[in-house]
Amino acid sequence: MATKYLHEFASEADFIAASPDAPSVLGIASIDGEYVVVNKSGSAVELIDETRTQTMTNKTLTSPTITNPSISGVTPVAFTTGTTLALTQALHANRVVFVTDVAAAYTLPDATGTGDKYTIILGATITGASTIKVSRAADTFVGVAILFADGGDTTVSFAAAATDDTVDLLGTANSTGGLIGAIYEFWDAAANKWAVRIVSDAGGTEATPFSATV
Repeated sequence: MATKYLHEFASEADFIAASPDAPSVLGIASIDGEYVVVNKSGSAVELIDETRTQTMTNKTLTSPTITNPSISGVTPVAFTTGTTLALTQALHANRVVFVTDVAAAYTLPDATGTGDKYTIILGATITGASTIKVSRAADTFVGVAILFADGGDTTVSFAAAATDDTVDLLGTANSTGGLIGAIYEFWDAAANKWAVRIVSDAGGTEATPFSATV
């Protein structure tokens, strides 16, 4: 059996200089007292260790301990103008859609039981016809809407009926909600079933935002 040696280098430059001239070298080195896996290609060297900033693609982490992570891809999705917005799993699942458009029609993806959550938060009061609907007739809502009444510290609550599949954000003079700060949450709870929770201030005579139109 061939004898293998583990060499320690003081720097990356020393490792590169001592490595063979092969196009690619993979090995273990001790650099500055820390053992690392080294991948050398030409004059470049990649160290897999605990302290360097690195990009990992398609890696599975099992029970990792993550301290103060900086996570990209979870910032709100802005919707500022347009007449329609089809929500998709790739772009909107488990993210906030921050809406400053005041009149649009929103469509949820098919309910299949993924558990994904779709959240719409209003950064402006709805002033024109606006709805949130399911994408197909087989899907329906189960859940509630909590609307804050004009007078006193009171709320009015409405539950979705068994066949309801549409949420109205305007009604008559925002009677169904749709005021700035309103929160609309939809969970893909099961096949053909969306769990819904709505919290909004309302105007005029409060009315249910739920209906069956699809």
